[in-house]
Amino acid sequence: MFLPSNFGSFAGQYLAVGYDANGAFGVAVSANATATPVTNLGGSGFVTPVLAPLGFGSVGGEVLVTRTDGTVVAIDQNGNPSTFASVAGNPYLFGSAFAPHDFGSVGGDLLVTDAVSGNIFAVDANGNVSLFATVPLGLNQPGLRQIAFAPDGFGNYGGDLFLSISGSDAGGGTFGALVVLDGSGKEIAVLIVGNELSHFDPRGLFFPDNQTLLIASSDPIFLATPQDFQPTPEPATLLLVGSGMMGLWFKRRRS
Repeated sequence: MFLPSNFGSFAGQYLAVGYDANGAFGVAVSANATATPVTNLGGSGFVTPVLAPLGFGSVGGEVLVTRTDGTVVAIDQNGNPSTFASVAGNPYLFGSAFAPHDFGSVGGDLLVTDAVSGNIFAVDANGNVSLFATVPLGLNQPGLRQIAFAPDGFGNYGGDLFLSISGSDAGGGTFGALVVLDGSGKEIAVLIVGNELSHFDPRGLFFPDNQTLLIASSDPIFLATPQDFQPTPEPATLLLVGSGMMGLWFKRRRS
């Protein structure tokens, strides 16, 4: 993520997070490719950073990062880390996104996913954690990955939550899925992938505009439109739809 203009000496730089043998780390990368350490923590790794909006409790304007030990860490403008929230059971927290204020009972909260289950948790401005939804996992689907909210105008799904479900632990799986949830946590739509894709193991999600969704898989980047989703049949299922692909196509990542 790119840091805002008021983020101390790291303003305007790209923040990359991850983990190595020494634990979790955050590095700021400038426009001339200079990398500057921001923060380090021993133990479990960092996964996904997101900027807390101003007014979000005591951590407004700070970076919140999901961690593999079930915590959400806040990083302030000086790079100082602190634990903001802890999820019971120490899940492997992965994706994160702030819900729009009109998104049901969790509007304005931080939503985080679990990579080893179907759980999505909500974290409020005081760091209190509650279970928002449990998404049923299909065969060879170990857990959840990234989440993103669709912009207004994305077909019938503007403001809804898009969720990638992994088809493997490390990438390269076959039976991943991408579903849409409404503000009550109900699955309302699924991406149509058909039989044309021999592998589908989605991770990152990004809306460059209100008609396009980019989906990072284990190798290609897929491009989807609102027409590539169909309402989820009752009862809800995460099985891949075999009715044929409407318009999904992909771009290979540049090396």
